[in-house]
Parts: sequence; C-alpha cells; structure tokens
Amino acid sequence: WDTGLLAKGQTASITFNRPGTYNFNCSPHPSMIGQIVVTGEAVASAPPVVVQRGAAPPGAPQSAAHEHQGG
Repeated sequence: WDTGLLAKGQTASITFNRPGTYNFNCSPHPSMIGQIVVTGEAVASAPPVVVQRGAAPPGAPQSAAHEHQGG
C-alpha cells in the first residue's frame, strides 16, 4: 500500500481489513520505518487494505511536499 506523496494539508487514511503485520517506510526518507500490527477478525467481503486520500484545503500548494503526522 502506498499513499503517495501528500501536499501540505492533504490527508490519507489506510484501512486494514485483515489481521497481520504491515511494515512501512517513507520513500523520500528511507530511514523512517514502522510497523502496524492488526488484530481481530478479517472482513472477508473487503480487500485487505484500502487507501483513501483527502483533498488539500483550497489555496494549499499542490507540490510534491509531504508531512509526517502521528506516531
């Protein structure tokens, strides 16, 4: 899964519909890595991972810049 680069103010969310361990890294910053562990029952009728991107607010720059949020 990949959210792609996010412009300032853009958002992305990932929904994991199957239990498992999901490793991730930041393409522009290869030393930034992490792991998400999903537990619970699988949702058989849904794909394992759903990526949704939100639009930047009006007037936000649409460059290839990105931000890191959360932990």
